[in-house]
Amino acid sequence: MRKKIHVIPIVFILGLLLFMVMRQFMANFCWRMGHQDWKELNKIMSYLERSVAIDDKNALFHFSLGRVFLNKGLTEATQLRARNRWIRKSTDEFQKAAGLEPTHSDYHFHLGISYGCLAYPPPFYWKVIQNSFRRTAMLNPTNVHHLYPIGIYYLNESDRLKNIGESTGEIGLSYYKKYAAMSKDNYQSYFRKLLDINDGYLGGILKKCFSVTQEYNDLKAVIRDTPNDHAFLARFLNNKGMWQEAKKEFLAAINLEPDNPIHNSDFAYALFKRGDFENAIHWWEKQKILDPRDKRAYLFLANGFMKLKQFDDALRELRDLIALYPANIKYQVKLIRTLLAAHRVDEAIDEYHKIMGKNPNFSKDIYDTARYYQRKGNYSKATKILNKAISLVLNK
Repeated sequence: MRKKIHVIPIVFILGLLLFMVMRQFMANFCWRMGHQDWKELNKIMSYLERSVAIDDKNALFHFSLGRVFLNKGLTEATQLRARNRWIRKSTDEFQKAAGLEPTHSDYHFHLGISYGCLAYPPPFYWKVIQNSFRRTAMLNPTNVHHLYPIGIYYLNESDRLKNIGESTGEIGLSYYKKYAAMSKDNYQSYFRKLLDINDGYLGGILKKCFSVTQEYNDLKAVIRDTPNDHAFLARFLNNKGMWQEAKKEFLAAINLEPDNPIHNSDFAYALFKRGDFENAIHWWEKQKILDPRDKRAYLFLANGFMKLKQFDDALRELRDLIALYPANIKYQVKLIRTLLAAHRVDEAIDEYHKIMGKNPNFSKDIYDTARYYQRKGNYSKATKILNKAISLVLNK
């Protein structure tokens, strides 16, 4: 006997499946419509609320709706109470998203950020914020787009609590003091983690920290104990006029990596720009030993000796440089100018004669004129002629 096919149960099952498919389709459709134009937040919010109402178990829907609520609170709300109401709604949505997908770092990151945006004293929420950021870093430890904002948040919190302390004489209750210490430790820790992943952020981190605190120890605390970080901080501090602190960092970089000629070069250049020519010469000499073909070492040594009126030493450095790079006319021009500055006009004219055959821009007429005034004993006129001729050649 043939088995009877029960049509009604099959139809019911097919109808249920079709309903579930259409329900999911509508939820996804509303979610996609909610990402059409972020300028129309009310329209977006309407679509996303529908998608959440249809599928309350979708973490991405809650996350998207939370972002809209947070955006409305930060950009549209004009009163503090309204701002907090929207941000509280965003924290609820981010909390649901993180609960549904606890391994998604973005959900925890936005949960921490939304709590941090609330206009209540953050110590009421510092555990929630700290735990959210810790989970974020644990789940995705290499995401620089998380680490940098987290570091900035704690930096600003540290500064805010410091200002409270300066205005009241103390930071306040014990939990405020604890939160202030934690904020300072956290921004330093997150910035160092970020630098381990991408040290290209170092300039931005130092600039941001300097806008908040000009304390040397605070700036030093965000860098790693590496030669490059110390050298970068040294240049940064030097540009900010903090020479004594910059000097410590230059020497720290050199001590950690004494065979790196760049560190010697940077320190020597900083000394030279400050007018400390004797010490600059000392470090350029070390630089030349580490890298005997470094053009800058010879040139700056010559400039340093010139500043000290030690012309023989300056000329020696330039002649050594020309011996290494005989095809570079600029170094020979530098030699001529140094001879003229030393009032050794005869030798300067001889050097001019040597390079006439290498570069047609150096005119024989100029040479003959300078030689004429030299023989007449008018060295001043000969010097002016040569200097003017050299300037014209270099400007071509």
